[in-house]
Amino acid sequence: MKRARDSVSSLVAQMVHTVPVLQRPYAVAAFACSRVPGVHTVFREATRQLSRQMRDSGQNIRPVRIGDVAMLFDVTDFTVQGAYFSRIRYEPGATASIMGLAPGHVFVDIGANSGYFTILAGARVGAGGRVFAFEPNPVVCRRLQRHVDVNRMNDRIRVVDEAISDRDADDLSLFISCRVDNSGLSSLAPSSAALASGDLNLDVKVRVRASRFDSWMRTAQVSRIDLLKIDIEGAELAALNGMRRTLDRFRPRAIICETPERGPAVEFLRTLGYRVSVLDKIPGGVPNLLFEVAS
Repeated sequence: MKRARDSVSSLVAQMVHTVPVLQRPYAVAAFACSRVPGVHTVFREATRQLSRQMRDSGQNIRPVRIGDVAMLFDVTDFTVQGAYFSRIRYEPGATASIMGLAPGHVFVDIGANSGYFTILAGARVGAGGRVFAFEPNPVVCRRLQRHVDVNRMNDRIRVVDEAISDRDADDLSLFISCRVDNSGLSSLAPSSAALASGDLNLDVKVRVRASRFDSWMRTAQVSRIDLLKIDIEGAELAALNGMRRTLDRFRPRAIICETPERGPAVEFLRTLGYRVSVLDKIPGGVPNLLFEVAS
């Protein structure tokens, strides 16, 4: 049975890759079958193979539409692959919050990865707004900058190739994701679960520059922060400790943070007067939480 499914998946992937006009109906069919046992597996494997073929042929930068935002993106990236190939949005709660940004707003993306939220925000805030995207992983940061370039958003998006932590340092260890299908697992603070699962390996690391956000803000010429996002795989409390002055002075109206519901980052923000709600439950993972200033 598995061999037959793999053969069908391979045939479908090759056909869709050869005839690109089929990509849209393919996405419709994949969404319709997303909850159909067996058939869903065929589409999942076909998407995996199709992604590899598009990447190998250099045909992976394609227009992706999220609501009223159209952006150019590497559609083999895990953050947009679902939206492009099966019309399933990545982290829909966090996506909706980013889509709530308006022209002129300022968005800070700590742990920007390849830039899904960064580019969405850039489209929403317009030329009069600003987006600051922090990504310390050198390989991923280059991918992020490429997405900014192809979308012609250098006028509003600034990419910062450093980590945000509770100290200023030139040589912190960033442990690199070992998952080829998910570059977003890299962390300054690898958890025992990530190490046990093989997602991270203590021997796979790079040295990166890190700053306290308060230090970075001294020369950033930022007068407001409308939305702050923190997704740094377990190092969020350190980042928050390094931005106490900023949080007190600028009081972002909302903060999106991937962190455990009962974790120390939640208590930290509650003590500052933020109320918390769940944006996205991540199966087998840590949820996205939304922190808003309590009225």
